[in-house]
Amino acid sequence: MNTSVTNQCTISISCATILDNLSSLNKEKKSLVPSDGVIFKKTTVTFYEGETVFDVLKRVTKKNSIQMEFSDSVAYSGAYIEGIANLYQKDCGSGSGWQYCVNGWYPNYSCGNYVVSNGDAIEWNYTCVDGDLE
Repeated sequence: MNTSVTNQCTISISCATILDNLSSLNKEKKSLVPSDGVIFKKTTVTFYEGETVFDVLKRVTKKNSIQMEFSDSVAYSGAYIEGIANLYQKDCGSGSGWQYCVNGWYPNYSCGNYVVSNGDAIEWNYTCVDGDLE
Protein backbone atom coordinates (compact mmCIF):
# COMPACT_ATOMS: atom_id res chain seq x y z
CA MET A 1 0.00 0.00 0.00
CA ASN A 2 1.35 3.39 -1.00
CA THR A 3 0.89 5.66 2.01
CA SER A 4 2.28 8.76 0.34
CA VAL A 5 -0.70 9.35 -1.97
CA THR A 6 -3.84 10.66 -0.33
CA ASN A 7 -7.29 10.82 -1.81
CA GLN A 8 -10.69 11.91 -0.57
CA CYS A 9 -14.08 10.24 -0.31
CA THR A 10 -17.26 10.89 1.64
CA ILE A 11 -18.70 8.60 4.29
CA SER A 12 -21.96 8.60 6.22
CA ILE A 13 -23.60 6.24 8.71
CA SER A 14 -27.39 6.09 9.02
CA CYS A 15 -29.96 4.00 10.82
CA ALA A 16 -32.94 6.03 9.51
CA THR A 17 -34.77 2.90 8.34
CA ILE A 18 -35.29 2.00 11.98
CA LEU A 19 -37.51 5.09 12.37
CA ASP A 20 -40.06 3.46 10.04
CA ASN A 21 -39.74 0.12 11.82
CA LEU A 22 -39.77 1.05 15.52
CA SER A 23 -42.28 -1.71 16.29
CA SER A 24 -39.65 -4.28 15.22
CA LEU A 25 -36.83 -2.67 17.19
CA ASN A 26 -35.47 -4.43 20.27
CA LYS A 27 -36.99 -2.30 23.07
CA GLU A 28 -33.72 -1.71 24.96
CA LYS A 29 -32.13 -0.29 21.77
CA LYS A 30 -34.67 2.52 21.25
CA SER A 31 -32.60 5.12 23.12
CA LEU A 32 -29.63 4.45 20.78
CA VAL A 33 -31.46 5.62 17.65
CA PRO A 34 -30.92 9.34 16.90
CA SER A 35 -34.17 11.25 16.23
CA ASP A 36 -33.10 11.84 12.61
CA GLY A 37 -31.46 8.43 12.20
CA VAL A 38 -28.06 9.97 11.44
CA ILE A 39 -25.16 8.44 13.36
CA PHE A 40 -22.44 10.17 11.31
CA LYS A 41 -23.38 12.85 8.79
CA LYS A 42 -21.88 12.80 5.30
CA THR A 43 -18.30 13.98 5.73
CA THR A 44 -15.32 14.23 3.40
CA VAL A 45 -12.35 12.23 4.67
CA THR A 46 -8.86 11.46 3.43
CA PHE A 47 -7.69 7.94 2.66
CA TYR A 48 -4.56 6.31 1.29
CA GLU A 49 -4.26 4.58 -2.07
CA GLY A 50 -5.22 0.92 -1.70
CA GLU A 51 -7.37 1.31 1.41
CA THR A 52 -10.75 -0.40 1.62
CA VAL A 53 -14.21 0.69 2.72
CA PHE A 54 -13.49 -1.20 5.95
CA ASP A 55 -10.25 0.77 6.54
CA VAL A 56 -12.14 4.06 6.14
CA LEU A 57 -14.97 2.93 8.45
CA LYS A 58 -12.51 1.80 11.15
CA ARG A 59 -10.69 5.13 11.09
CA VAL A 60 -13.86 7.27 11.09
CA THR A 61 -15.54 5.35 13.92
CA LYS A 62 -12.38 5.36 16.04
CA LYS A 63 -11.67 9.07 15.46
CA ASN A 64 -15.27 10.01 16.30
CA SER A 65 -15.69 7.61 19.26
CA ILE A 66 -18.46 5.65 17.55
CA GLN A 67 -18.69 2.05 18.75
CA MET A 68 -18.05 -0.46 15.95
CA GLU A 69 -17.67 -4.22 16.17
CA PHE A 70 -16.62 -6.54 13.38
CA SER A 71 -15.46 -10.05 12.76
CA ASP A 72 -12.92 -11.24 10.24
CA SER A 73 -14.95 -13.95 8.62
CA VAL A 74 -14.03 -16.51 5.99
CA ALA A 75 -17.76 -16.94 5.35
CA TYR A 76 -17.98 -13.27 4.33
CA SER A 77 -14.60 -13.24 2.53
CA GLY A 78 -13.26 -10.60 4.89
CA ALA A 79 -14.60 -8.16 7.44
CA TYR A 80 -18.21 -8.45 8.56
CA ILE A 81 -19.68 -5.45 10.39
CA GLU A 82 -21.61 -6.80 13.37
CA GLY A 83 -22.59 -3.49 14.97
CA ILE A 84 -22.19 0.27 14.77
CA ALA A 85 -23.27 2.63 17.58
CA ASN A 86 -24.40 -0.48 19.51
CA LEU A 87 -26.97 -1.38 16.83
CA TYR A 88 -26.47 -4.97 15.70
CA GLN A 89 -27.76 -7.52 13.24
CA LYS A 90 -31.31 -8.65 14.12
CA ASP A 91 -31.94 -5.70 16.49
CA CYS A 92 -34.78 -4.55 14.20
CA GLY A 93 -36.14 -7.74 12.65
CA SER A 94 -34.69 -11.10 11.69
CA GLY A 95 -33.03 -9.81 8.50
CA SER A 96 -31.82 -6.46 9.84
CA GLY A 97 -28.19 -5.34 9.92
CA TRP A 98 -25.56 -3.10 8.37
CA GLN A 99 -24.96 -2.74 4.64
CA TYR A 100 -22.65 -0.44 2.74
CA CYS A 101 -23.05 1.15 -0.64
CA VAL A 102 -20.54 3.01 -2.77
CA ASN A 103 -21.77 5.56 -5.30
CA GLY A 104 -25.31 4.20 -4.95
CA TRP A 105 -24.36 0.53 -5.51
CA TYR A 106 -24.56 -2.20 -2.86
CA PRO A 107 -21.65 -4.61 -3.55
CA ASN A 108 -22.26 -8.27 -2.81
CA TYR A 109 -18.89 -8.72 -1.12
CA SER A 110 -17.09 -7.69 2.05
CA CYS A 111 -16.24 -4.07 2.80
CA GLY A 112 -12.73 -5.39 3.48
CA ASN A 113 -12.42 -6.30 -0.20
CA TYR A 114 -13.78 -3.07 -1.71
CA VAL A 115 -10.87 -0.75 -2.56
CA VAL A 116 -11.88 2.91 -2.32
CA SER A 117 -11.30 5.27 -5.26
CA ASN A 118 -10.84 9.03 -5.13
CA GLY A 119 -14.24 10.74 -5.00
CA ASP A 120 -16.22 7.68 -3.87
CA ALA A 121 -19.35 8.23 -1.77
CA ILE A 122 -19.56 5.55 0.95
CA GLU A 123 -22.82 5.09 2.84
CA TRP A 124 -23.37 2.71 5.75
CA ASN A 125 -27.08 2.01 6.18
CA TYR A 126 -28.87 -0.07 8.74
CA THR A 127 -31.48 -2.15 6.95
CA CYS A 128 -34.68 -3.46 8.52
CA VAL A 129 -35.74 -6.45 6.47
CA ASP A 130 -37.85 -9.30 7.74
CA GLY A 131 -35.75 -12.36 6.96
CA ASP A 132 -38.90 -14.45 6.47
CA LEU A 133 -39.95 -12.54 3.34
CA GLU A 134 -39.61 -14.37 0.05
